[in-house]
Amino acid sequence: YKQKLEGDLKAAQRKLDIQATDFERDLQHGIDRAKKEEYRKMDSMREQHEMEMRKIVEENQRLNDKIVELSKQLDMSERQAFNEVREVQHDLKMSKQESIHVKNQMMECKSEISSLAAALRDREVTIEQLEDRISEVNRRLKYAEDQRLSLIHISEPTRQAEISYAVFCLKKK
Repeated sequence: YKQKLEGDLKAAQRKLDIQATDFERDLQHGIDRAKKEEYRKMDSMREQHEMEMRKIVEENQRLNDKIVELSKQLDMSERQAFNEVREVQHDLKMSKQESIHVKNQMMECKSEISSLAAALRDREVTIEQLEDRISEVNRRLKYAEDQRLSLIHISEPTRQAEISYAVFCLKKK
């Protein structure tokens, strides 16, 4: 009887060993499958993150290119505005010089009229001489009148900043 129990015990022990081995193998297989699934998910997430990063890098590059383009346009606008301001300053300087010239001519005309008035009072000139001199004064006054300029337009400032440019348009009256 004892031998039979020992044999049954050994058989039960072998059966338990086989079951334990099968359980360990199944457990390891489950762990391996779980790891593979986790690695697959991690690979998928990594690929998704890499794709998102590529999109972000591309968008960043596009925005940087746009910034460079806008910067170039701004530089061009500032240069153009600066050149226009220089032209207006030059035109104003020329206008001022013309105004001084016209003023001098008007002063000369005034002096001429005064001397004509004095000559007429003293009867030192003939009517023809007087008409010739008046005609010359009128011609000079017309020239002076033609040279006057008037402001017809001032553009809006180019932008609201510390430095802003406006364009003045002048025309002869």
